Amino acid sequence: PPVNTNSKEMYALSAMSSAMYLQQELPAISKSVRTFSAMQNETSRPESITEEDVNGAKNCITMFGDIIKNNGYTQTVEENTDTSEELGKYNFVMTISLPNVAGTSTYKLYYDEIATETNTEIEDEETETEISTTLEGVLIANEDHFKVEGKKVIETEGDETEYSLEFKTYIDEQNYVVVEQSSESNELEYEYEIYKNGVKVQNIEFEKQNNETELEYELINLTSGVKDTTIYKIKSTDDTKFEISLIRNGTTQTFYAEIINDEINFIYDNNASQSV
Repeated sequence: PPVNTNSKEMYALSAMSSAMYLQQELPAISKSVRTFSAMQNETSRPESITEEDVNGAKNCITMFGDIIKNNGYTQTVEENTDTSEELGKYNFVMTISLPNVAGTSTYKLYYDEIATETNTEIEDEETETEISTTLEGVLIANEDHFKVEGKKVIETEGDETEYSLEFKTYIDEQNYVVVEQSSESNELEYEYEIYKNGVKVQNIEFEKQNNETELEYELINLTSGVKDTTIYKIKSTDDTKFEISLIRNGTTQTFYAEIINDEINFIYDNNASQSV
């Protein structure tokens, strides 16, 4: 089936996946690496799979797991009737519902599209139109409130239409996620930049084409500035399980993940496992 390029669907997906990531960051923006290491040492995970590999796979499944499983989230937009000081200034509210193992997660995006600009050019008897729109709002996930900003651009040339979107979700000015999306025909691409304490720490490229999902995960070492790029090819094997192929330097390693009681349990080919 063709990829859905409806701009509201793109807003919904950006908001949902960003919230999933930021909510796990909220309890401690500067998480203790030592705690994570201690959890690792309880297992006999293969040495070729590092802590960073596991953390990267965890982030990918947290943000994209339900999308990979194609659970079919829904979004509806209504006129905003909330009169509170924080939310009453926005004209619209989008309710995003995502079925998952625990039931249904619901997110609310209160927003306004505050400026629209249209540019039209005629070249070789073909009309090119570019429409850009700016968005401001607040995203609510459970009880957590995140400021959001966005911009969408729709380019039409003849009978071809291309969409692009930038969407920022903030814990605060130092900790946020930037999502850039583009889509044409049957291909949908996302790029996620994750900033922690004002510094970009991760870059994730997500591509979905004809129901095949591929994630390219780039972890930036804050001490050396070196970028370590790992490709994860993730597919869903049933409602709670994923097969992960980790590709680095031309070598592929395969391991599995299962979601149990909101924790991700990784299972390796030497039968070791660990929960994160």
